[in-house]
Amino acid sequence: MPADDPELIHGVPTISPNGGSVGDSYHRNSFRGKQMRSWITVGALALSTFLYVTLENLPIGLLPQMAAGLGVSASAAGQLVTAYGLIVVVSTIPLTRVTHRFRRRRLLAFLLAIAVAGTLVSAFAPGYPLVLGGRVAVAMSQAVFWAVVTPAAASLVRPARRGRAMSILYGGSSAAPLLGVPAGIWLGQQTTWRIAFVALAALGLIALAVVAALMPDLPPGSSDADRGSDPDPARFRVLLVTVALLVTGAFTAFTYVSEFLTEVTGVDPAAVGPALFARGVAGLAGVLFAGWVAGRYAWPGVLTLIGVQAVALAGQYLFGDDTVMAIVAMSLAGAALSASTVLFAALILRLAPGRTDAASAGVSTAFNVGITAGAAASSALVGGTGAQGPVLVGAAVTVIALLAALAGTALTHRPRVPADSGRPHGLLSQVSESRVSRRMTSAARERNRNSTPAAGRRMASVRTEQDQNSTSIADGRAASATRERNQTSTPAADGRTASVNTERDQNSTSIADRRTASATRERNQTSTPAADGRTASANPERDQNSTPTADRLTASATTEQDQNSTPTADRLTASAATEREQSLTPVAGRRSGG
Repeated sequence: MPADDPELIHGVPTISPNGGSVGDSYHRNSFRGKQMRSWITVGALALSTFLYVTLENLPIGLLPQMAAGLGVSASAAGQLVTAYGLIVVVSTIPLTRVTHRFRRRRLLAFLLAIAVAGTLVSAFAPGYPLVLGGRVAVAMSQAVFWAVVTPAAASLVRPARRGRAMSILYGGSSAAPLLGVPAGIWLGQQTTWRIAFVALAALGLIALAVVAALMPDLPPGSSDADRGSDPDPARFRVLLVTVALLVTGAFTAFTYVSEFLTEVTGVDPAAVGPALFARGVAGLAGVLFAGWVAGRYAWPGVLTLIGVQAVALAGQYLFGDDTVMAIVAMSLAGAALSASTVLFAALILRLAPGRTDAASAGVSTAFNVGITAGAAASSALVGGTGAQGPVLVGAAVTVIALLAALAGTALTHRPRVPADSGRPHGLLSQVSESRVSRRMTSAARERNRNSTPAAGRRMASVRTEQDQNSTSIADGRAASATRERNQTSTPAADGRTASVNTERDQNSTSIADRRTASATRERNQTSTPAADGRTASANPERDQNSTPTADRLTASATTEQDQNSTPTADRLTASAATEREQSLTPVAGRRSGG
């Protein structure tokens, strides 16, 4: 370990007060610090969603003040909202393709800087064109922001925690209509609309500073959240259609909700604000609930929320003249729409057929198309049917969205074969594999039965020849050693020499026999795997061809060994006999003379 490793002090592991090593404590604290930084960054991104939604909708409540301050008509001031939404719809996908290679921290910091700068330009602009230009810049930054913020936030936390991260992220966008827009309107009414814009720019600076300081600077594609975990192009297309239809139905009914409450329900205009506040609280609660189910039940959750919205809008149409029922129905519809955004984000991370930022750009575009289509449909209907007509049409469009989501459920349960596999899966593949396995086992048994007798005969023949060669060589060496010892023995000790030689011969013979047996066993062990390998051979013809060759080689080696050992033994025997006769002849002569 390095000398500065916190787990070692002078080469000795140190123990922390809680019983673990100092290094373990250091790493735990480091991990907790990274987790804290990640969640703070998620909070900063949620603040950014709060900022963008507030910036988009704030001019709606300040149109009279802005028109008077800029010297334009109310309809021209309204274009500040219309142009903003149109820019977001048109530029989301192209700008996402251009910027997808940027590192997430730098890209998000750049987008927030544009939002702050554009808001300040609008706040201090002397005339209408510059205010419109600042709004267009903010809209373009928002178009890319919604495409990248979902995978960026998901990459900061573990997969098991991503549902919670999505609920925090989209909790900011849900809190914007509840808190941001009313607070901005109030501040603009109390001071000027420019002060409200400056306050939002200051909020954007806080989010920018946190993202730039704490968000990891990772290259694109380095996180598993950058690609869909279970890519499915067909189901993703169904998701896009479902998002567009659901949002269209919701905004068809919501665009003229104030008129519905005052004209149909009979609510006092002063009570419209509290009623909308109740809807915002319900939406925030829906986001928190969706974060709990997003991890495991995203698609069933979408089905449930679409059904809730359809029932709520139908109830609002049928019981619109009852104040309590109307407000409850309106709140349920708002909760369903807000919660669906979290589940849509979870499905993007799962079903994206490619990059998740591109998939998120598609869903964002579908969402904004739904807003535009719903507002247009509501404007077309309200003149002829009154405020109740858009609510009924919104319920009908939501039912169509439910049918589309059910089609996606059918695709979910459809068995799919992986693209990298060329064989069937499931029960059919198991049956096929078992049949192939039985056939292979039967063929192996037949080959073993055919090859075992032949291999056994070859092994027995080789063992017999090797034993004979080893025994003859050992006997020759023992006899030679005995004769050499006899040459050096004295005539007087012939009796003792004969006795000793007999004992030595017996010892040498037994040693030689043991060595012969040991060598035979080693050669048998060495030859057995080879023979077994030939036995397991799948081609009996190779065994038949190799047997004569092996037999000829064995016979040739045996013949050469016999030829080499026999002359040597004969020469040693003859030499020993001659020397023994020469040494015994003088002794016999002396005995005869005496």
